[in-house]
Amino acid sequence: METSASDCIITAPMLDLDILLRCWPVEPLKRIDERNGNAMKLLIFVSLLCLKFASLPVLRDEPSEQFLDALREQGYFDVALDYLNEMETSDLASSEFKATLPFEKAQTLISSTTVIRDPQLLEERLGQAESLLEQAEAHARTPELKARSQDYLGDLLFRRARNYLAMAENDRLTSSEKEVYLGQAREYLKNALTAYGKARTSYRQILDDYQLDLRN
Repeated sequence: METSASDCIITAPMLDLDILLRCWPVEPLKRIDERNGNAMKLLIFVSLLCLKFASLPVLRDEPSEQFLDALREQGYFDVALDYLNEMETSDLASSEFKATLPFEKAQTLISSTTVIRDPQLLEERLGQAESLLEQAEAHARTPELKARSQDYLGDLLFRRARNYLAMAENDRLTSSEKEVYLGQAREYLKNALTAYGKARTSYRQILDDYQLDLRN
């Protein structure tokens, strides 16, 4: 039986999970929910999202960036990543949206690091995000996405440099071990400057294409 958007417009406590999943193509929500054992909190939150966006055509089209932003803001990073993975092969996602998936995944990974305190785990997560941003830059379909990818990459590399500087302050390290960390930090700072330079050039090209004179 086909479920219309109007089926979503019911009070959150009465919202059945199966109805919710038919309103939104979010099977990953069910899997993550079962794995984390956080059923009620996740159900209520996504129910409210469904109510908020029920009247939008995105329910039958591509995933909503607003939906992803809401998941990230509430800390459901694993859910957002699974959702994006599902969209790679989903007919509900447009080709334009699929082209942004590496960038969206990187943004989600970066957002998830705000709660990470372990420098090694932080480095691993940032490394994954860096690879995705490089992929996003290389295959960007629009100048805007390319510029944003380069800009985010610069921020990420700068953060990785700071992380290595923090790890170098460990008193348990030998002088040679500290120098390795410091050398890696210098390398990331150099690469960050390169990424920022590329972003600046890309943004300037965008402005030139719009024929805007910012000197006035």
